[in-house]
This record gives sequence, structure tokens and C-alpha cells, in this order.
Amino acid sequence: MANDVTYQREDYQQALKTWRKAADVIAGADAVKRGGILYLPRTNPRDQTAEATARYDAYRMRATFVPIASRTLKSLIGAAFRKDPVLVNPSQIDYIADDVDGEGNSIYQQSQRAMSDIASKGRCFLLVDYPQAGEGVSVADLANVRATITRFDPESVINWRVSKIGAMSRLSLVVIMEQVEVDDGFGIDLEKRYRVLQLVDGVYTVTVYDETGDIYAEVVQPRDAAGRLWNEIPGMFIGAENNDTSIDPAPLEDIIGMNLDHYLKYADWCKSLHFTANPQPTVTGIDQEWRDYIEEKGMMIGSDAVLLLPQGADFKWAQINSSQAHVGELDRVRDYMVSLGARLLEKGGAAMTATQSRAENAAEYSVLALMAANVSEAYTRCLNWMARFMGGSETASYEISREYAESELDPAMLAAVVSAWQSGTVAKSDAREYMRRVGFIDSSRTDEDIEAEVAGETQGLALDANA
Repeated sequence: MANDVTYQREDYQQALKTWRKAADVIAGADAVKRGGILYLPRTNPRDQTAEATARYDAYRMRATFVPIASRTLKSLIGAAFRKDPVLVNPSQIDYIADDVDGEGNSIYQQSQRAMSDIASKGRCFLLVDYPQAGEGVSVADLANVRATITRFDPESVINWRVSKIGAMSRLSLVVIMEQVEVDDGFGIDLEKRYRVLQLVDGVYTVTVYDETGDIYAEVVQPRDAAGRLWNEIPGMFIGAENNDTSIDPAPLEDIIGMNLDHYLKYADWCKSLHFTANPQPTVTGIDQEWRDYIEEKGMMIGSDAVLLLPQGADFKWAQINSSQAHVGELDRVRDYMVSLGARLLEKGGAAMTATQSRAENAAEYSVLALMAANVSEAYTRCLNWMARFMGGSETASYEISREYAESELDPAMLAAVVSAWQSGTVAKSDAREYMRRVGFIDSSRTDEDIEAEVAGETQGLALDANA
């Protein structure tokens, strides 16, 4: 394994270019312009002279990149997290609301980054980890040892494998390439490490290798709070379509491509403006003698100068109106990108799996809602792995809202729902779920919270007739 630890899957290699393009476009104008000819080709690739390079640099500098894809991504994340996700967890992992990864990022912040990866690149990977306490560790130190969830972007996971174990298919190998900062006293060097997660004889085992393929750290077989070894890798991929190991197309892929097309057209328009926007003075009808005279003496133009020309000569301003075609095409591309972004929120844009559908109609599911369902499912599973590491009950859940339009409270509908509940037609939990969806009840409040509060309240006006 050591000799092959740097091996990259073919599908991973094929996706790298797409992921880099997505990362640069989402990062903005500076990243795209640093990409040079990768995103903005030379107008004459065969001319590699210094003068041609200077012209190209000016061409690239004048070009305008409009960050439409990144704005669309921010809007999607904002829509998904317009309502706070509903988090249920055992007390042993209460800290995740403030620090889920050991670096000060809350589960809400990390899940937003995960959604961003999925929208722009189609996937990411979550790993639940727990520092193994060695012998001689104090009780105080043990109190600070916590299970964490680490999010890895798709570029970091270079190799993976699924094996059939009994009747189930499980991850049996994941190779994560990490950049580690090494302090040399003053500066910082970056070195690559390869974290290999694998099932060895059915036992979860972690091995870290250096760039040469040598084992860098002690091989570890993590144990849970009860001291049991793991028979699965506590990590999983999140995809745009499902949470298997296949690489899904990114929902923003088309918008990212159109954003670069918009950049190319904007660059050509800016080039045209540079050369043709200002009018060119022209003189016609003069002979060679007059031409030589004007070239020698110069010619002043403007309202304060008198321009003397021979009989039959003419002076004009020549101007090419080249902007209209460019402007129309730029508007067309922009409007198309806007429509593509809107479709990600439209119901009927994606199909749910059986476990995701529950009581919802699969034909009424949006692309964004599918991403939210996938992220919710992955974090719910990871939270339960964390609870197992920390000795808590595996009853955690994490649900990102899938309602992205402002709901309007219909008094008649609300009355009908309450009446159906009181008559026993629907369950109380169903009625409350409707009330959460329309904003009548805070979506973060569970049925248990409501029951406890109602039980503690005094019924009626509590008027004492004898007072």
C-alpha cells in the first residue's frame, strides 16, 4: 500500500479540471484572471513575442468578470439556511453548536460549506474523528478530548473503494491527501500527508504516510466509548444527487460555464470599446501636398480652432458602433444564467430516493431541496457516530429546511388543520408540522419543547372571584 498511496482514481483525475474551474469562478475575478489563457485565450496564440504578451496582458486587464455564479451560490445557501436547521443531539456532543471540527466552526457553519462544495463541485467528504487517549492521560485532559467532524473538499479525496461485507456495501478504503504546515522556525513549509482509512480484516484502521510513501505516524485502530473496535469507516461522501461514492455533476456546473462564456464576451466587448469607442478624425479629398503640409504642421480640431481645407476636401468623424451586438449577447447570457439559477429552486427539478421522500411527492422536489436532504442525512449519520465515540445515545439528527419560499399564513387553512386534529383525522404532530412550515410555530421548537411549555402554563385567565 505504501508504494501506491499517491495513486489517484481515473474518475478523480477527470473531475479535477472541472473542480478547479468551479473553485476559480466561485473565488472571483482575481482567481479567474490568474488562470490566464485557461479561461481567456490569446487572440493570436501563434504570436508569442513580448509585444503580443503585453497586448494580451492589457486585453485580460480590461476584461470584466461579473461574479454571477458566486452570487447565485450565496443566494442558494441563504435560501437553504433562511430557517435555522433543526438540531437534536445527546448532551455529550452539545459542543457541536459552537465547535464541531475542533477549529471553532459550528455545525451550522460547516454544513453551509458542505452545501457550497456540493452546489459548485458536486460532492464533499465528512469524517468523524476522535483523538485516542494514550496511557497516563489525566482526567482533565480527557475532558477536553472530543469527537469532531472534518469536512474535506472533493480535491482532497484521491482514492476510495467500496467492498461487499455480508449483505451490505461499505466503504473499505479512503485516501485523503492533506497539506500540513511545518514550522521551520521562521517561515512555514507545506508538506503532503496521506491519511489512509481502511478496513483491515474488518477493523477500521488509520495509517498516515508521507510523500515518499513511508508510514509517518503510528497505525491506529480507533475505539468507541465502550472500547469496541469499529467495523466501518465513520465517514461518508455527500453528493448533489445521492450520497454514494460516484462523482455527481454539480448543480452550478452550467452556470459556471456560462459565467466564463460571459467573461469571454465581456473581454471582446471591452477590447472593441478600447479601439473603437472614441471617434477617429478623417480628412478626405486632399492631395499629397496638403497631406504633407498637415503632417508637418499638425492639425488642430475642436470648437476653438479653425480648420482650413482646400476646395473639395472634407473633414469627418469616423466611429464604429460595435457595442450593440456585444451588449445584446451579454444580456442574453446573463438572463440565461439567471434562469438557470432560478431552476435550482423550482419544484420538480430533482428526484428523491425512497428514504428521502417520506410523505413528500418526489415530483415536487427542487435541486436545492435534494442537496439539503443529502447534507441532512450525512450529518445525521455523522452525529450518531460522534455520539458513539463520546458515549451518548445514538439519537441525533440534523435537518436543513427544504421550504425556500416565504409561506403565507392562511387563517382558513389553519382553522381546518386545527379542526382535523381535534376531530382525530390527523395527528397532533402533523398539525404542528404544518404550523412550522407556515411560520406559525418556530421551526426550531420540537413537540417535546411545546408540550413541556404548555404543561407549565396556567390555563384560562386565572381570575379569582373572591379577590
